[in-house]
Amino acid sequence: MKLKKLQTNYGGEYLSNQFTTHLRTCSMVCSLTIHDTSEENRVSKQLNCTLLKHTCAMLLASDLLKFLWTETIQHATWIKNHMAKHILDGKTLYEMVFKLKHHLEDLPEWGSHLYILHKGCRKLKERADQACWVGYSGNTQGHRVYWPGKRHVVSSTQIQFKIRVLHSEYYVS
Repeated sequence: MKLKKLQTNYGGEYLSNQFTTHLRTCSMVCSLTIHDTSEENRVSKQLNCTLLKHTCAMLLASDLLKFLWTETIQHATWIKNHMAKHILDGKTLYEMVFKLKHHLEDLPEWGSHLYILHKGCRKLKERADQACWVGYSGNTQGHRVYWPGKRHVVSSTQIQFKIRVLHSEYYVS
């Protein structure tokens, strides 16, 4: 799938000669919107409103802190890109780019609790730290993980999810 058109305002960040030349070499068209005309921006504004609603819902459902809003928007966008589109004949953007169908049955809930495993720890030491899942890593095969005690987000592959079934708990890696 190739990007064909870039629509932007007169803000200036996309108006340089170097960028315009780059667009031409990529066979892309750049069109500029008219100042204060929301009619021309309705699709992007609708998308931004939808992503913001999903962000608020995920933050409220997870009881995580508001500073994680960027992680939440990234995950909402990831979900949007992995949902079937009518305009793509029922295919997803992921499927169009990678020619693979992505299955979402095992998608963890945003903010769900998990454990990051320690490597090579002694018998009586803790073997894992508790954290929260905040999405897939965009540039690695890992997961984005928020550590509440440290207040930062990292990428990790050594995780196990804590799953609650009725009154018992079990772990899935």
